[in-house]
Amino acid sequence: MKVFLLMGQSNMSGRGELNESRLPLSGVMMWKNNNWLEAVEPLCADPRAAMGLAGEFARLFVDDTKPSHTACIGFIGLAVGGSPLSDWEPGGIHYVTAVETVTAALQASGAPPCELAGILWHQGETDCSEAHLADSWALRFARSMNTFRGTLADLGFLPAQDVLPIIIGQLGTFVAKRENLPFYTIVQEQITKSCAHVSNTSLVAVTGLSDKGDNLHFNSDSLHLLGERYYNAFKQHSSS
Repeated sequence: MKVFLLMGQSNMSGRGELNESRLPLSGVMMWKNNNWLEAVEPLCADPRAAMGLAGEFARLFVDDTKPSHTACIGFIGLAVGGSPLSDWEPGGIHYVTAVETVTAALQASGAPPCELAGILWHQGETDCSEAHLADSWALRFARSMNTFRGTLADLGFLPAQDVLPIIIGQLGTFVAKRENLPFYTIVQEQITKSCAHVSNTSLVAVTGLSDKGDNLHFNSDSLHLLGERYYNAFKQHSSS
C-alpha cells in the first residue's frame, strides 16, 4: 500500500462539503484510532476538518493503478487548521506528533505492507500575519522537511532521506484580500522558492481556483481540482 502523509493546515485537512467527497472508494485506506480503516472524510483529526483534496487524489490514483488487491493507497492525516510553520519545525508539537503517528501506522500489527510514497503539503496562511514569519518561511520549511525525511530514514522507513517526494501547493490568490494577512505575497514567493531548497519537491499552482466565500479556504469544486493537480504533479514527478 502506498502511503501519503497529509500535512499543513486547514486547506489540507479540508473545509469542503462532506457530501461532495469522492470517498469511500475501494482500495483507499486511512489511519485512524490506531487502525487502518476504509477511508472516509474527514481524513485528518483537525476538529473542523471536512472534505479535502485527498479524495480526488485517491480516485485518480485508483483509476490509474487499477489494483487487484484490497488496499492500494493509504492516507495518514496530520494537517491541523490554523497551524503555523513553527509547529511543524523540529521539536514543534505537530512535528513530534507526525513522527509518532507515522511510526505507529507503519508498524501496526496486521497492517497491509506499507511504503511511504509522498508528502502532500499545504500551509502558509497563518505565517502571512507577520513579516519575520513570512520572510523566513522557505528556509524554515526546508529545515523542517529535510529533518523530517532524515528522521524517517533513520527509523528505517526510507532508504534515504531525499527519496520521499513532497508536493506543495501555492496559497489561494484570494488570501490577498484578507487584511489580517498582509504578508501573503511574501509567503507565496517563499513557497515557490522553497522548491529550490528542498530536493524532490514539486509545486502545484492554484490558477483559477476559488474560495468558499471567506477569502481563506478553497471551495469543494476547487478542492477537487486541487486534488487532481496534486496527483498530476506526483505522477509527473514519479515518472521523471
